[in-house]
Amino acid sequence: MFFCITITNSNGQLITNEQDSGLTKEEFQQAKDKYLQMVKSKEYVELDKLQTLIAKKLNGNSIMSSDDAIKWSSQSENKAEENFKKHIRQWLNNNIEKTDFSSVEGFNMICKSFEITDVMMKKNKDLYDMIARANRRQVSEILQPEHENRYDKLFEHSN
Repeated sequence: MFFCITITNSNGQLITNEQDSGLTKEEFQQAKDKYLQMVKSKEYVELDKLQTLIAKKLNGNSIMSSDDAIKWSSQSENKAEENFKKHIRQWLNNNIEKTDFSSVEGFNMICKSFEITDVMMKKNKDLYDMIARANRRQVSEILQPEHENRYDKLFEHSN
């Protein structure tokens, strides 16, 4: 989760500390380089394909609310994972007709995507720590390689 701190001057104008906050120039370049390396990794390519397929099969439906994500983020890792898996299974059982999944297939694919994400985040802990400290502009630029063609991937092979 990223936070943005703003203050106002004596005239009530919004002041952002965009230039002075976030990563140093050296850290920013390191983060961009590390992110580019990560998106070329075998795990990332596998995760990207899997998440694209999951998104297509969900047909625009959302499995989890942001309230659930926030609630579970304060729990221990094991408890959050247990609750998440229980929620996914229940959601798929109740909404399977809204998706292109079979119940077991969807559950397994979604769990696999979270396992790969966990491995990647552990392998790239220093990168994720830098992203957490970066300001909004820096985060946007660091993540640019991922977002450039995300929309196109969702519609590949659908015509």
